[in-house]
Amino acid sequence: ETDMKQTFIETSYFPIDLINKVSLIEKGGGRPPYWEMVFWWTRKPLAGARAIILGSLLPEGVNKIQFINWLKLNTSMTPHRLNPELPEDIKEKLKNIKLLDSFAGFGSIPLEAIRLGIGEVIAVEFLPTAYIFLKAVLEYPKKYGNRLETDIKKWGKWVVDQLRQDLDIKELYDENVAVYIGTWEIKCPVCHRYTPLVGNWWLAKVEGKKYAYMKPKAEGDKINIEIIKGKTSSVPSPNVRGRPELAECLLCGSRITYIDTKTGRVYRSKGEVSNKLIKDRLEFYPKHAIRDWNKKLEEYFERRISLEELRNALARPRLLVKVKVMDKDLKFEPCTEEDNEKLWKALEKLKQLWGDPDIPTEQTEPYCSSTYHTIVWGIDKFYKLFNPRQLLTLVKLVKLIREAGKKIEEEKLNERWGKEEAFRYAEAVTTYLAIALCKYVDFNSVSTRWNPGWLKFEESLSVRGIAMMWSWTDSSPFAPFTGTWSRNLENSIDGLSYLVSAVSNSPSRVRVLFDDATVLNKLGNEKFDVIVTDPPYRDDVPYAELSDFYYVWLKRALSDDGLVPKFHSDALIYNTQWESFALNEISYNEGRLNYFGIKGARDYYVRLLGMAFRKMCGLVKDNGLIVTYFAHSSPEAWIELIEAGWKRAELRVTKAWSMVTEATQRVTARGKTALESSIVVVWRKRNGDNKSVGEYVEVYKEALENARKAMEEALNSGLTSRDLFLATMLGALSTFTSYDKVTHFGRDLTSRDVVRESYAIATRVIAGATETVKSPEALFYLASKAIYRLYSKPKGQTTLVGASVEPIVLSGQDVIILSYGFLGENKKIEKEGYKLFERAGIIKSIEEVKGAKVSRPKDFTLLEPLKPTLEELKKVLGMRGVNPIKLEAEHRTINSVDALHLLEYYAKQGRTEFNTVYQSLYNKCPKQTREAVEIAKVISRYVGDPESVLTKLVKDYIEGW
Repeated sequence: ETDMKQTFIETSYFPIDLINKVSLIEKGGGRPPYWEMVFWWTRKPLAGARAIILGSLLPEGVNKIQFINWLKLNTSMTPHRLNPELPEDIKEKLKNIKLLDSFAGFGSIPLEAIRLGIGEVIAVEFLPTAYIFLKAVLEYPKKYGNRLETDIKKWGKWVVDQLRQDLDIKELYDENVAVYIGTWEIKCPVCHRYTPLVGNWWLAKVEGKKYAYMKPKAEGDKINIEIIKGKTSSVPSPNVRGRPELAECLLCGSRITYIDTKTGRVYRSKGEVSNKLIKDRLEFYPKHAIRDWNKKLEEYFERRISLEELRNALARPRLLVKVKVMDKDLKFEPCTEEDNEKLWKALEKLKQLWGDPDIPTEQTEPYCSSTYHTIVWGIDKFYKLFNPRQLLTLVKLVKLIREAGKKIEEEKLNERWGKEEAFRYAEAVTTYLAIALCKYVDFNSVSTRWNPGWLKFEESLSVRGIAMMWSWTDSSPFAPFTGTWSRNLENSIDGLSYLVSAVSNSPSRVRVLFDDATVLNKLGNEKFDVIVTDPPYRDDVPYAELSDFYYVWLKRALSDDGLVPKFHSDALIYNTQWESFALNEISYNEGRLNYFGIKGARDYYVRLLGMAFRKMCGLVKDNGLIVTYFAHSSPEAWIELIEAGWKRAELRVTKAWSMVTEATQRVTARGKTALESSIVVVWRKRNGDNKSVGEYVEVYKEALENARKAMEEALNSGLTSRDLFLATMLGALSTFTSYDKVTHFGRDLTSRDVVRESYAIATRVIAGATETVKSPEALFYLASKAIYRLYSKPKGQTTLVGASVEPIVLSGQDVIILSYGFLGENKKIEKEGYKLFERAGIIKSIEEVKGAKVSRPKDFTLLEPLKPTLEELKKVLGMRGVNPIKLEAEHRTINSVDALHLLEYYAKQGRTEFNTVYQSLYNKCPKQTREAVEIAKVISRYVGDPESVLTKLVKDYIEGW
């Protein structure tokens, strides 16, 4: 029932530690099979979703052990592979429950609701691509069951057989080749010959098992490829890099990095040019050349230039190596001239098809460089993301899938099915074939790449956004190899089999709706017992733009001839998603809004998020819960979430859990403020007129205590780093937001105030500091040591005293997170708070590794003694700019961390020296010295920290004085 005072998820007995352990299994090798059907972003572990849903519906007094057993939360197995087993009385209660997921994504939450037997489950998505995928995950398996598997297998084989017999395709692939590895070759502006650009010459680099690499060999005016086997240190260096920009001709050895776009003159580096006008005209030559190819490609298709003119473009695709699967091993062979001619044959066939609506000529989004990085390379339309053979094969598959859909419908009509029933069944089967096509698209573009460590190729969406790649792959549709059309069909069938077994016996009624979470018009005045959902994480994923990569192909495969809408006609009538849906997507995206002429990205995002929360608040019953995931460590992101839920929707937070949801190396983590967990936030409606008002002083004490409890729970769950910090912060934040408002000296705290206070409390709690430690420098120093050394290992594992330790390295975002609560209101200070700690000598910027060629975000090292020796202390004081003789810092006022290291320095020299310096230092700066002693007391409890030896010495001298 949902009218109890408290649900199980709101109690401290909720088994979050076990849930996190089983979720980790699922994010590793125990992935649900249906995830392999097609890639989607930020999919949540099923075991965790299962526990959250049931925990939100059961009363607080439920037996924890029974709860675990009912849900199969056992680390010795993969829980999601087993359906829950609930007592009959709970089953009966769940049949009367209505659950809504208004941001359903790839369906983890509604799928587990169905498996639990929730009476009615509604999953909402507002993007056409996600809506169609959701129907395949939730609706079709339950409605049609195992017969779908049979027909997908039958019609998938029909598509493959027809493709094999297509003469246009048959002559383009070698029967025994699984993958071709290709790249771009560019015309050298110095010697005027074509040189391939290769970012990685390795083909196989599997430790202790298999080694092979490509070696360029100049033969006349051409570079050919040799395959060299065996481990060696003589692998050629890449002759192209995007960061820093570099390109070299393999034939004449010239550096051809930059070109003056006006004069055509080539420069090795921008440093050669002093004239600003010329420097502004310089362009990375490979980019200039590939832009030329894409411009000429369009001109060729439009019959404005000849094939010969296109062949002489400044860049063109080139196949280097073919990969064969022989006796369960991979064999690498150089591509021949004949292999490369197949690309040009495919190009000529495409020209004959030009004007066919099945070639995706839609424009990729023009504004979000973080999404389609390729646009600056001239790849401004979707068809340009594929080499000619890839594009021709995909167009042929579209036509065959469409034809299969017609045949399926005819077959069912001949079996005397009703017209509507036959149509809907054909829609379902054809949808799975189209999903397999989307997976093949992901694995078969010029944004793929060969991975020599795993001996496979990586998908187009395996990095954040569609990126420019050297050494892309081109896979045969027929080979039994990861990413090929044949293997993708197998994945679809395996995934469907899993889904059918999961939901076929459930009594749930399921609805998948194509609707906008900010309005939810299709729900009318319905009321829900619980809403469990995963709203967008600020700027995490621009779904509308990225999933257009699928949409343009789904639209074609599921249409009638001439792109006349057929299946899913309500969702597939748009030109692109970015044009029709981007402005309604709840996302912080300045580039997108600027393109559409809208200013104020943050306010726009908060307004939409607030609308979604208000809508949820209106749809949930008065005694029901709203449970949301959120995976972001940025203070601004949390301010926006609290503004939307607490302030605008008038909800209060009753509990927050840190739950493992993300893969460590997930796509969306790259270059982002990455977490391995989501914070699961439990919200309830406010109590109408009976508003709860808290006085700051009392609420602060309560928040401090709850943050301590939250940190202990997080440590027991194995959380570390930012995840540990966020879990602790949420212990405090949930306290503040459990009140309708908190007042301080007659003023109501804002969302920004309560987030700042919560960050400050988390830093203090993690540092283990008493209220006597107050300065930002001291709290930041202690928290950095605690979170990245003391709590960086699994519980119970410590570093031996005297053992060497690695320096603590902090990203700029880490610095902001640990110091946010103590920084001023100035936005610049918030964004560049690390400068305060650099000036204070607490951290130092790490220099780029000598010879490194890849740019990276700014990192810092904490200036601390890594060994309890006098020499180490002298080095640290030197880096901090502190003179131990004059007891002062250069160019700034001495702070308490300076004072601490000075006391440690003289403590190593004996009690007499220490006493003299302590008195002198106390006379110079009493406040800082007193705080230094308090810091020493805290660090003396940091087991395994080498500085604890020094601080114990300081503590003993002070206490023995």
